[in-house]
Amino acid sequence: MISGFFPTPYPDECYYSILCRFYSRCGSASFDTVRSMLFGGHQTLTASIYMPIKSECIDVWATQKSGITRARIAEAHTMHPYFSITYSPKLHREINDVLNGGMPAATHDRIMVLNSRRSWLKYLRYCPLCVAEDISNYGETYWHRKHQLPGYCYCTKHLTRIVDSEIPIKLVANGFYPAFSEVYVDVKHDPDDVFNRHKEKCLKIGRESDWLLENGSRVDWQTNGRGKYVKLFRDIGIASVQGTRCDSKALTSAVYEYWGGEFLDALFEETPVFSKWLSRVHACMMSRFLPLQHILLMCVAKDSAKDFVECDVSEHPFGGGLFPCENPVCLHYHTNAADCIEVCNYNSRVVCFFRCPYCGMTYKKTKAKSIKGIPVILDYGHLWISELKRCIQDNSINTARMEEILGFDHAKSMRSSKVAKAKNKQIF
Repeated sequence: MISGFFPTPYPDECYYSILCRFYSRCGSASFDTVRSMLFGGHQTLTASIYMPIKSECIDVWATQKSGITRARIAEAHTMHPYFSITYSPKLHREINDVLNGGMPAATHDRIMVLNSRRSWLKYLRYCPLCVAEDISNYGETYWHRKHQLPGYCYCTKHLTRIVDSEIPIKLVANGFYPAFSEVYVDVKHDPDDVFNRHKEKCLKIGRESDWLLENGSRVDWQTNGRGKYVKLFRDIGIASVQGTRCDSKALTSAVYEYWGGEFLDALFEETPVFSKWLSRVHACMMSRFLPLQHILLMCVAKDSAKDFVECDVSEHPFGGGLFPCENPVCLHYHTNAADCIEVCNYNSRVVCFFRCPYCGMTYKKTKAKSIKGIPVILDYGHLWISELKRCIQDNSINTARMEEILGFDHAKSMRSSKVAKAKNKQIF
């Protein structure tokens, strides 16, 4: 009978570790016997380090009063929230249905395994200071789920290097290996460890991974998917001005500038990131990106996963809302008062037209790689024209003063030989 005998999970304890502690409570029972007690038959355990496999069995492992449910195990003791960023809408719905009490399809666990498998590490890992703290608090230690994440090189709580145990992940498939019999409290420093020189970047990835673990399953990753990436990259000049495609060379340069080439090269040697992934930021390939790759991109776009998710992105290439008025005689000069009245796309550039409703000035801006979006006045508007008439008729106002009032560039444009005649006809 498992109910009432199943161990209460510790904070951040991974699903596999909970099963290991149940095994240790069974005394001298064999692996096959305990596995049959838990799952009713043959079941490999490797995936339980990462995903809530056979979650329907949890219903009979613990009493209702214990609070141990499918959803709680998945959210707090597996990497399900972390991997949610990689789920298709269909898989997300299916997993939520199972976690809320539904019966899984025959292929359910297999799909979850395939979705996470490329992120599996080679060894179970631990933080020596977490081990000491666990023993002090609980009298035993356990496998922490966050320590098993790819790219998680330093413990974000104790700022110490995560250590490989002597238990290969492959060995976990057919064995229970409780952490208290496999880890050590001693903190060892390896002077040849390349990550020693990049500790802050390692901690940055660790903290972003922590955020995904806590919040990932509550985020709409379809809304915060490729479309949002490309529009944010557009705003920093590494995607097309229409926000439809990325410049892979510019993106690669931005990623390597943000993270550092030496650090990325070391990181990719230890993690299963496929080559040339930065050239594949399009819909069909981004669906295969690992959470670690998303973390790298989200930090380039908005400096953190949290800021990436919480920020609003504009469909407009010049941003959202109102736009600056360019009329120096208007009370709304250089404040956001002008409306965008038209957007025109021309291959690699976008031309937007803006009009201030208070003074009537209309101007356009062109955005492209080689063009910085300098405003070009198309219609000076009734207010500026009235002020020009007043300046011309007032003999006490000289040219310098008129340029000061009307704006040097605007007044200079009005004096241009090519447009002066046409403008004077319009004014007078």
